[in-house]
Amino acid sequence: MFEIGDMVVHPTHGAGQVVALDEFKVGEADKQYYKIQPLAPTDLTVMVPIDNAERIGLRAVIAEAEVDQLWAILASAPKALPDDHNRRRELLEGKLRQSDAYQTAEVVRDLIGRQQEQARLTEKGSQLLERGVQSLAGEIAAARGTELGETTMQIWARLENTH
Repeated sequence: MFEIGDMVVHPTHGAGQVVALDEFKVGEADKQYYKIQPLAPTDLTVMVPIDNAERIGLRAVIAEAEVDQLWAILASAPKALPDDHNRRRELLEGKLRQSDAYQTAEVVRDLIGRQQEQARLTEKGSQLLERGVQSLAGEIAAARGTELGETTMQIWARLENTH
């Protein structure tokens, strides 16, 4: 169970902070919810039923000590992606849906490698890269207690200097 102030990752909305534990009447029962404020600038507040949080995929952010492993993945040699657009998209979207920081770092690394190899990405590839970088930035910012924008710039700088 998470507490107010905990940093968490929602599989769709990314990293955020639990800002309240709310209770609402649903039918005849009272249900408890995590109220999460995403790190990304938004007016959105995410409400997650506490009893469904694990099934939904809500999880704690990685430990700050694990951030170096993410940097190492980004710096490692990219793996070849399928040439078939649909297979490539399915593979990458599947990894991003897992909401796993390490798989997200692999997606970013591999898309940057493909971009350098092909000179550019497809529109969908560019969208997946942006989504991966934003997800990764949120995770790292939450783990390190840094600003999201600053972390995003650090990721792009490392990618430019690595590949």
